[in-house]
Amino acid sequence: SFVVFLRKKFLFKVSYLLFKSLKNKWCKALIFDFLLNEIHIKFFKKYKTDFSTIFFNAGAHIQHHYLNNSNVINNTKNPEWYVEKSIDPVFETYIFYDELINEYLKMKNISLLIATGLTQKPYDKSKFYYRLSNYQKFMKVIGIDYESIEPKMSRDFLVKFKNSDLSNIFENKLLKINEINQDKFFDIDNRGNDVFVSLIYPEEIRKGFKLKVDENLTIDFSEYVNFVAIKNGEHSSTGYLFSKGSIDNFINNENFHVKEIYNIINSYFKK
Repeated sequence: SFVVFLRKKFLFKVSYLLFKSLKNKWCKALIFDFLLNEIHIKFFKKYKTDFSTIFFNAGAHIQHHYLNNSNVINNTKNPEWYVEKSIDPVFETYIFYDELINEYLKMKNISLLIATGLTQKPYDKSKFYYRLSNYQKFMKVIGIDYESIEPKMSRDFLVKFKNSDLSNIFENKLLKINEINQDKFFDIDNRGNDVFVSLIYPEEIRKGFKLKVDENLTIDFSEYVNFVAIKNGEHSSTGYLFSKGSIDNFINNENFHVKEIYNIINSYFKK
């Protein structure tokens, strides 16, 4: 895709982001948004469509995981091993989007809408995300027979059983772990023969972290999990909209919410 769509003038920029991503993992998300934009620009100019839309997601991802490192947020910073305190990934992201959006702002004879996918606000306290590193090992140590395990996004996994009796045993085992450790480690959704599980413990799991499986067995839980990320931001219902061109005449500023954006576009094309 880069060979086909990347414009030569951005070759150095993308190479720089690739090199930077070796240490600064959030740059990987920016690279994908950059490629997405290159694809969009090429087809937009080629076909000169009456309507075109593009959705960027790297910014939301970076806010989720690095918002506390923003210079404008007076909050507990992320640990140094996660990201250096002197680095502000959110500000770097805004600069990145400024460069992308600037190309659209310079286009003549178009109407432009830029909407945020709502917004985010910082957590009062960072939340750590972990996932099980070896599902089979964990199921064996807690004494559960199962048919199969399907890892899902982030911290989630789906366990399939031969029957609902076995799935109920598994659910009760996880509920017991929550109870005897006096904290909620697992969120369980029993669906009959399948059980959907999320590892939701929000604190840091360091080496030597003790987890009671039952009254007779305690394990070092750090040996059963992998670190995923630190959650810094949570969704807020507030959203923002920027408009340029004749479409601006179709926006009612009173009590407007970005979720109604489709009404603006519909009215614009009915004019």
